[in-house]
Amino acid sequence: SGVAYAWLVCAQQFKSRPGLAFLSHFKELLLLIAAGAFCSVWDVGVAVVGQVPEGLPEFSLPVRDAADLQLARELLPGALLIALVVFLSSWAGAKKFALKDGYKIGSQNEMLALGLANVAGAFQGAVPTQIGLSRMGIAYGMGVKSQLGANVLVAAVVALGVLCLSPAFAAVPRPVLNAIIVSGAAHLTEFEQARYLWRVVQADSVRYRTDVGVWWVGLVSTLCLGAFEGILVAVGVSLVLIVYQVVNPPITELAYKACNGKWVCRLGHPEARVRKNILVFRIEGPIFYANVERLQEWLEEQEVHNHLVGENPLYGIVLNAAAVPFVDTSALQALQAMLEGYHKRGVIFVFANTVSQAGRVFQRELGHLLPPESLAAFFSVEDSVGLIESRIQRDDRLERCVSMTYGSALVTSS
Repeated sequence: SGVAYAWLVCAQQFKSRPGLAFLSHFKELLLLIAAGAFCSVWDVGVAVVGQVPEGLPEFSLPVRDAADLQLARELLPGALLIALVVFLSSWAGAKKFALKDGYKIGSQNEMLALGLANVAGAFQGAVPTQIGLSRMGIAYGMGVKSQLGANVLVAAVVALGVLCLSPAFAAVPRPVLNAIIVSGAAHLTEFEQARYLWRVVQADSVRYRTDVGVWWVGLVSTLCLGAFEGILVAVGVSLVLIVYQVVNPPITELAYKACNGKWVCRLGHPEARVRKNILVFRIEGPIFYANVERLQEWLEEQEVHNHLVGENPLYGIVLNAAAVPFVDTSALQALQAMLEGYHKRGVIFVFANTVSQAGRVFQRELGHLLPPESLAAFFSVEDSVGLIESRIQRDDRLERCVSMTYGSALVTSS
């Protein structure tokens, strides 16, 4: 195996040399011919492939009588699981090479092709048809770029080999086949993806830490449990993390950055400043029955923190709704109750950047609890903050006027 793998690796270097390029393109075939000829002459105690059945399978109906139908019913649960395995492994391999070469594939097309191939294979007594990951790697390494080369030509070569060359495969050493499979599967490794994730984590460690965790879970579970089990574990962990992120959406407090006039994350930009008595925040994700309570708790924590710790009571709250894709009726009812409570306490609540569908729902269903000026189209965060500040200044002037009037009345009466 070591000698065969070393040849496959070294033959890759001949691709750039015009006179020796054929050694790189046909390195697997040359290796099989040389290894088969060597083992057919000298018996070195290496396991070989052995006798290979000749000819193509005959056409036959998959279900011929009642016994076959009963067997099909018994095998149906396992067949559904096999179909899932076939699609997951095939889709993962196809998506891998699509991302590498920059083209798109459709999941429906892949599923339809696999289904038709398995229906046709059922009449030939074939095993479940799927995309061979190692064969994909070998074909990619040989420079196959089209469906004609990856499917039609491969099928023709396999059929020709089964019909005419079956005896020649008997002396091929199995370690050589293992080396070819390992060499072809090397294209499926994604260590470059791990380095990319590490670079992204260095830039934003909190947001992308889960992606690195899923990558490591997939790697370890695949090595310990197998390919299919590893895929299931990684998919399961991903689904759990997605549900957790939806139920606990990122809520970011925003601050004003004077150098560029933008509202940015307060934690990521220490130089940015918050506006006095005003809380500006952004929620990234939908607002629905499962996470609206978390939003309420976060707002209550911020209000208590500003009042007790910062001695800076909130007079206004601005929600940047640009990243809210949708809101359900349960969340609307909870938001309405929350806004009514703010209205009674004299806290101004404003929705900014209500350009999405959820934003329009906020304006339509909660508009009676919002400042009329904020219902205008394209009401930005800065516009919302300016509205709240003008309201605060107006209320302060009214309080001073009332105090001065009350004080004058006391002096006159005395």
